[in-house]
Amino acid sequence: MAHVLQHSDWLDGGVPDSVRQRIRETVASMGRLPYPQPFGVISGDGVMLAGNRSLLDLLGISEHELLEAEWEDYMPGWSDEAAWMETATPPQPFVFERDLLTAVRQLWIRAIACPLTARATDSAAAFGPAGVCQKASGGDRQGVPPGSGRQETLGSGRQKVLGGGRQKALGGGDEALAAWLLFILDQLPAAPSRASGAFADSLRLF
Repeated sequence: MAHVLQHSDWLDGGVPDSVRQRIRETVASMGRLPYPQPFGVISGDGVMLAGNRSLLDLLGISEHELLEAEWEDYMPGWSDEAAWMETATPPQPFVFERDLLTAVRQLWIRAIACPLTARATDSAAAFGPAGVCQKASGGDRQGVPPGSGRQETLGSGRQKVLGGGRQKALGGGDEALAAWLLFILDQLPAAPSRASGAFADSLRLF
């Protein structure tokens, strides 16, 4: 990926409204799930743009504490993981394992990071292989009718970043990484080597 949008681009109109709309659609889709699904939006330079209530509860922090925080503070090694994922052409979802630091304890989690890209030519958003991300996160689960289940929101504090408004041209390159959509799939109180091999075994299903 030649060009990566920064947190400042989200604040000064450098991200097309179509990208923001894709995030809103994802949040609406996850709101129909019958179970909590921690979900966050991370800028290309590792700043938290948004997080749902399930993610806040998992971390044990407030919305104010999460907004514009460095995700590396909660997931050590994220910057290295993201740098490696950004080398893929075309951008694609990645399943990985990492430590997650919450307010009360350290967890070992399995997550999927899905690239959200924007094209400079037409400002259209592309959710990478959307079906893969939706199915892996449970967002494409059959038997869950629209409008049923929990109603997920990102909170009023996210409107500054995700609400749209003044835009400017992306410039440079044909496609830019706008953000990572992060879905936390599983969690353990310790790494598999210290807890159970069952967690590692489940990765072979992917």
